[in-house]
Amino acid sequence: MNDILKTKPISFSSLNLFEYSPLMYKRHVLKQLEEEDTDYFRKGSAFDCLITEPESFDERFAVSHIPPPGGMMEVFVETYLKEMADTGDIARAMNIAYKESGFKLKFPVVEKKFNDPDLQNYVIFRLNNKDKTILSQDEFDQAKGMEQLLKSDVRCRKYLPEKDNPLQEAYNQIKIEWQMLVHDGITEVDALSILDKIVVDHVVKTIQVVDLKTTGRSVFNFPLSFVKYAYYRQAAFYYDAAHQWAMSTNFARHEGYKILFPIFIVIETTCNHLPIIYQTTENDINVGRWGGTLKSGREVKGYISLTESLLKHRENNIWELPMDIYEKGYADLDVFELIESPN
Repeated sequence: MNDILKTKPISFSSLNLFEYSPLMYKRHVLKQLEEEDTDYFRKGSAFDCLITEPESFDERFAVSHIPPPGGMMEVFVETYLKEMADTGDIARAMNIAYKESGFKLKFPVVEKKFNDPDLQNYVIFRLNNKDKTILSQDEFDQAKGMEQLLKSDVRCRKYLPEKDNPLQEAYNQIKIEWQMLVHDGITEVDALSILDKIVVDHVVKTIQVVDLKTTGRSVFNFPLSFVKYAYYRQAAFYYDAAHQWAMSTNFARHEGYKILFPIFIVIETTCNHLPIIYQTTENDINVGRWGGTLKSGREVKGYISLTESLLKHRENNIWELPMDIYEKGYADLDVFELIESPN
């Protein structure tokens, strides 16, 4: 078995992927699964960067003022850019792009369309920014709008302390490598968490984990997303990571700082409503850690039980199906509430 499948630190996102499909988790770890690239994720990433790491925005993002092509020419251009990044061979890139695009027109006709000055300006822009995430002007404007709305909200501003503030400091995009305990607190598993923000208040001695969420829907729908995307599990995962971080920095060990339950600051991409701060509870953290039952009756898994299942897959090098199906030889089909037989 590839060693990285045994040694790769476990993250919240990888656990979610593992719960959906062990095989997709394997492909993700081996980098055989392409990352999703949508306008939603681009805007969310740009917004996060503007809030937590504004100094690195120009290094990570480029704003295109030229509209991208559509249809077959879009496929042609994207294939051409990929091949140029891989080989730098123009003739090869053109030929492969032509085959992949599906054009029925002859190659010289397509080549002429490709050499249109406006399209070439777009291609040159992409080549010059090949290592950056490309934002359209609309995507950038929405990200800036969310940034301005968040910074102008008096409730949220307390979680955005200024630099060199002696009373309150923020650790942004903080990477925490920590040890997760499973199997009754005996087995240590390498874990990795990258938190949007940890805000330390030196007046009241508190440590607050802050996660930023953008949504294309109403901010009032976030409780549904909290369940759908297992953010309760993320909250527990980050809360426990923050505990180990606090101990390593001596905040919790010697100086009496209290680690508060994580909050989610949720903001709409359309900015139709003010941001809402959602506060997690001790019960949310317990469910996120150990699992629990929704009010609907559906059971959900915590990050510890998922990790224990993942360790079984690692040990047996089995990824095609969930382990319980391998062990039993079948999947349970039990979808109804229990009723009594009339006889």
